Amino acid sequence: MSIKGHPYRWFTAALQRGDLAGVRAAAAELGHRVNLVDALSIVLLMADRRDEAYDRAATRWLARLVVERPAAGLADLRAGLGALEALPGDGAAARRQLAELCARHRLAGVVGLLGQDASRGDGVTSPDS
Repeated sequence: MSIKGHPYRWFTAALQRGDLAGVRAAAAELGHRVNLVDALSIVLLMADRRDEAYDRAATRWLARLVVERPAAGLADLRAGLGALEALPGDGAAARRQLAELCARHRLAGVVGLLGQDASRGDGVTSPDS
């Protein structure tokens, strides 16, 4: 099934609802690797839910950023690490810092970043990032 098929719609709908269990189930159903934008959306949701796997997921996302965005350098790595470490405690400032990082690397449509809501059309999760 293509990325536009049902599992991806279920995945994005679960993200928009803030349903972490639904996100996990739909991601498993997708059968392909989740893109960088969607992965950060999941990390943000995990932080909101104080999920015990947050630290590992945030670490993996930061590693993927460096690998998948070759222009990312030490300053980006430092900014991303600082934001991800601060996210569970100081969400607003951390989300602003992550939004700046995402803007620099053309990662548009992260669900849950700076109050974006994909159902309103200002934070649509894009499968091409």
